[in-house]
Amino acid sequence: MIFRNFFLIFLIKGIFGLLKLPQAEEGKPRLLVENWKNDVVYLVQYPRIESLPNLSIKCLLIESWLKIKNVQFIRINNHFLLGSPHYGTVPFVQFNGIFIEGSENIMKNLEHLGMKLERNSNENQIIRIVDEILIPILMEDRTLKINGKCGLDFLNYDNGIRKQLIKNLPEFMEYKHIQIAIENFGYILAINSNFWQEYFQLNLSDALTDNDEKKIIIFMKKYIKPVMGSFDMGDWQRLNNWLKMYIDEMLQKYFNGDGEGSMFTKIKHYLNKISLNHSSELFDNQLSIIAERLLLTGAYLFGSELTKADLSLFSVLVQYFEGPLNNREIKKYFLKESEKTLENQAYVGKGKKKIYEEDLDEIVEFKEDRGKVSTSSSNLDDAYIDWRIEIIYEFVERIKRHLGFANNQEWKSLQVEPWILNYETEKNFSEKYDGPFQVKTDELTDLDKLLD
Repeated sequence: MIFRNFFLIFLIKGIFGLLKLPQAEEGKPRLLVENWKNDVVYLVQYPRIESLPNLSIKCLLIESWLKIKNVQFIRINNHFLLGSPHYGTVPFVQFNGIFIEGSENIMKNLEHLGMKLERNSNENQIIRIVDEILIPILMEDRTLKINGKCGLDFLNYDNGIRKQLIKNLPEFMEYKHIQIAIENFGYILAINSNFWQEYFQLNLSDALTDNDEKKIIIFMKKYIKPVMGSFDMGDWQRLNNWLKMYIDEMLQKYFNGDGEGSMFTKIKHYLNKISLNHSSELFDNQLSIIAERLLLTGAYLFGSELTKADLSLFSVLVQYFEGPLNNREIKKYFLKESEKTLENQAYVGKGKKKIYEEDLDEIVEFKEDRGKVSTSSSNLDDAYIDWRIEIIYEFVERIKRHLGFANNQEWKSLQVEPWILNYETEKNFSEKYDGPFQVKTDELTDLDKLLD
């Protein structure tokens, strides 16, 4: 019970230092959407990024849950900055003029909307596995440091984060003047959110056209003053290299820094409280529980219909399958047939001893059926070595299709610039919702005014 309570507190407090939605004059939270539509859910979540379809496990859970239930909803981009009015976290929703915070509260209060999901008395067992084992093991992996590299490093180099986070940092809501010296050249930079917005619209590569160079010169004249002389492209090369390092340092501090506000520090505090031990053994045991259930029940955890437990499991498994893993003991579980080496050969077939002998025929039949689907040997090489991972992978892919993604190319399009939040083509959300903060579809503009 102590673990459960602390975990819920951790989820409430979050690992991003989000700013709470401010109060209106009468002491109630300001509405993001003033002219809201009845029974339309306005879901506030993180922007999409390059590395994952959703940075947040709980945000992916809620958007998947709403979509499976066929609830009309609109995602609103919080720009990595805006949190809920009471706890300062995401996801949260505005619904019929009120705010609902936290994934469990959202699902409880909106359960009456849309289609009813199947219920099963054993769902809580799976949800506990997700919340108390799979998420903590993933958090442990994210903060593991090996040879100076941290499991959170991938966030530093994610273009979706670089282009969407930097411009919204509170320190750049007003102009910040920085004087720098590079190779005996001096510059004064006037940096604000517009600076970063325009910077990331430039061609930042080395292969530049004449038109690219004209845009760069205009940008430099607008925001940068040389201590001596005028600008040329030599200045740009120096400045662009400096700006890239400046961004690297900011993101390193934000994600991996030792300060109290960094994501790394917050996750470490959380892990120290719960004292997670024997991660790989725990992971192995839960794989067997989940895979054996899927083997017995078919499509989903409790049969042919989706439950909340299926979506909870899906939302964390996406991170394991599609995000980077740092812990070698955990990474081994996700080896594919094509990745067999002498070093990992001993791992092949791991997990079979965990099941009863009579289940082995079903596993063999499962793998044979998968082979019949495609005669391509390369597809067989794509199969996971561990039968449990292969079964769980098929479960994840099945839910993607249920969400409306015909193939992985469609799914991966979520991670491609411009990182669209409301990707559905079957609904027309072109209408503007002009509240005091000018919410337009999935964008919050004038954030500086919102947070005054």
